[in-house]
Amino acid sequence: QFYTLDGTASEQSLYALLDGSDNSRQADPDLHITPIMLMSCGPYTIGPSDSVRVTIVEAVDGLPLEEVIDIPLSEYPTAQEKLSQGLGMLQETIDNFKTLYENDYHLADLPPPSPDIEIVPLPSSQTITISWEQIDATWQDPNTGENDFSYYSVYRSDRSFIGPYTKIKSKIRPGNSTDRRRYINSETGRWQYKDTKISLGVGYYYAVTAVDKEGNESWITNRNTEAVMASSQPALNTLNVGVFPNPFREKSGFPAREDANSIVWTNLPDTCSIRIYTSAGEHVRTLKHQNANSGEEVWNQLTKARQRTAPGIYFWTVDSKVGTAKGSLIIIK
Repeated sequence: QFYTLDGTASEQSLYALLDGSDNSRQADPDLHITPIMLMSCGPYTIGPSDSVRVTIVEAVDGLPLEEVIDIPLSEYPTAQEKLSQGLGMLQETIDNFKTLYENDYHLADLPPPSPDIEIVPLPSSQTITISWEQIDATWQDPNTGENDFSYYSVYRSDRSFIGPYTKIKSKIRPGNSTDRRRYINSETGRWQYKDTKISLGVGYYYAVTAVDKEGNESWITNRNTEAVMASSQPALNTLNVGVFPNPFREKSGFPAREDANSIVWTNLPDTCSIRIYTSAGEHVRTLKHQNANSGEEVWNQLTKARQRTAPGIYFWTVDSKVGTAKGSLIIIK
């Protein structure tokens, strides 16, 4: 949305927007965008019926995320040398937009759009299903008027919304009868892909792209902004309660950055209490699990005082109406 301060607006009202005391124009935090941005243009002197066209470019580019996301500390000095390369890629993106603008936004090669996707975790089968409408059936290249749709590709990231992403299904081909039998849900008429190679407690991000016969591919504009994970159903007792990863190591736990400190209890009943203690018997945290759809509970390694736990040996207990359980946990940092 846009908000224009007209000539009657006071300096105080503008400052209230700047310092945040007036948040009426800020975006919803769930939108994952800048809460508020103020921009000014001009001043211009224009005559009656004249106009000024202002074009704003937001360019994002740089080094491939997979190349820089896990650079060891020892390589930081030499990694700085790559910044000029990233700056060059950013400038190239700006130059490409300038060419597009001068060409009145006409693209010689236009891929089919990325379809809107629906992501559904299936705890009973420990899978995550991605589905989408058959946009291939109605796609027409605006440049040629022909349907040059070729296939879909499915991508996944187990780290974050921005990736890096790995292609987990290279081609789902609408023109292939085997693919249509395998990947179209007969009840909904939608394309459907089941991701069976997942880990419980790990958050995943998905995207589906569309590719035409010339190899032009759409972008991952349909990815989910919040991680999706498949959880197991609640257990009927506490006989098989477990915790993972155990031992926990900072570099060998969950790959998702948001879940980097997560420790998960599994096979829990729908209602129970998890109490965590140090090896000296000091109470660290109590987790209240109340979920009729999941037998898992995640601990972010924060104590009841919101402090990060120290490395060491910890003990835990589970208490519920259907039984109790106990065990140990090792945290290595």
